[in-house]
Amino acid sequence: MSMSDFSESSYNESAPWYKLPTIAYMIIAGDALHNCVDGLAIGAAFASSWKEGLTISIAVLCHELPHEIGQSVSSDCASLHLVI
Repeated sequence: MSMSDFSESSYNESAPWYKLPTIAYMIIAGDALHNCVDGLAIGAAFASSWKEGLTISIAVLCHELPHEIGQSVSSDCASLHLVI
């Protein structure tokens, strides 16, 4: 590959990631922060005791499973241009 392969003329503006609205970046950043805080809570709980760690892990799983399923379904519906 040469530097000409990366020139502006070969830049594809129709790439899907180029057209993402600002809200998509906000959702991704918020989700990343949320998952990081969940990980910190689980780590702190396991640092206290294995029983607390297991309890918090189960609680986070019960919270995240429906959250991620709902997010997946809503993104699938949005990609099909359906109104929820």
